[in-house]
Amino acid sequence: MSSDESAPKRVQFSPQLQSLIKATRRLAEENDVDTVLVLAEQPYDFAEIAKHLGKRSVKLVVATEQPDVQRAASEDEVELIPLLHEPQTRQVQIQLAIIEGISDGLLTSGATIVVLYAGFERDRLDSLSLVSLKEQLAGLTQLDLRRLETDVPLATLQSVVDLALEIGREGREGRPVGALFVVGSHRKVMQMSEEQVHDPFKGYTQKECLVRDPRVRESIKELACIDGAFVISLAAA
Repeated sequence: MSSDESAPKRVQFSPQLQSLIKATRRLAEENDVDTVLVLAEQPYDFAEIAKHLGKRSVKLVVATEQPDVQRAASEDEVELIPLLHEPQTRQVQIQLAIIEGISDGLLTSGATIVVLYAGFERDRLDSLSLVSLKEQLAGLTQLDLRRLETDVPLATLQSVVDLALEIGREGREGRPVGALFVVGSHRKVMQMSEEQVHDPFKGYTQKECLVRDPRVRESIKELACIDGAFVISLAAA
């Protein structure tokens, strides 16, 4: 079988699809969005879609469970988020694609993206939404966190995610604040890290440094105003 015969048959780039892509690009430009996520059930000409989006300014990411669509995305050299073949509502599929995209480094947790998907007819792109990833992450459930495929205990991960969201949402004294949390093999991380400021938790017992402790959480929020990172051990939550 030749490579042409084995290639997935692409969905025709119809005038309706072209109009939808134009609307997607306009929505992205008006909201300063640099990523468009396409939830696809059919193998489209993703290279053509990327060109119409203005591929130099907007990154196209394809999420799908269909092997032929995954192959089409790979052939067109666009970013791909493989999804599990599970019966899910469209909203759940979008949320799972976002989680996987953040986990793979294809999406940024604080960004806003445009999502293009089949909302009415399952086999045809017909809908688009402006999605704040910060708001989506705020609604993560324990089941969602389990899908990140990490060895970090769920309670620890949940505590750190909740704290990070609080910092992002509340800021400090009316000012926006960011923070970086590294969770996992803290000894290995510390071997490759260098402290720039005095460790305020040094000398305290493990019990006095638990992330779920309200006093510790307030201290972390204060320290987040300093440009740095927090290394969390698996026992710290």
